[in-house]
Amino acid sequence: MKKPEDNIVTNISIDLKKMRIRIYKSTLHYLGDPKYIQLLVNPKTQMLALRVVETDTPLLQAHRVDIKNISPDDSYEIYSGSFITKLCEITDCIDHNCTYKLTGKVIPTEKIAVFSLKSIKIIEL
Repeated sequence: MKKPEDNIVTNISIDLKKMRIRIYKSTLHYLGDPKYIQLLVNPKTQMLALRVVETDTPLLQAHRVDIKNISPDDSYEIYSGSFITKLCEITDCIDHNCTYKLTGKVIPTEKIAVFSLKSIKIIEL
């Protein structure tokens, strides 16, 4: 039987103008305050995932997370033109000058957060 905390609703934002993905501190906390995370995207299912990984290797392309140095607005920011470009290729209903929010869920037992690209909503023009 699943516990309520097994599916925690969360958000991330994607700023296309700055090529930035913003992951909120609460999401990282629900993932167990990881040292590294990996961004994954599945074009077929239009899903984006944040996965906790233990170490970084060139094949994993993980991002080091330093919880102590989270930005003043309580978020961890990843700047990646290539990742944002890939998201734009598979999501045809977005404006390149806007910021969007994706809603998803954290599954702490799996150390992963998943977001449907179909949940995309504009939050800033």
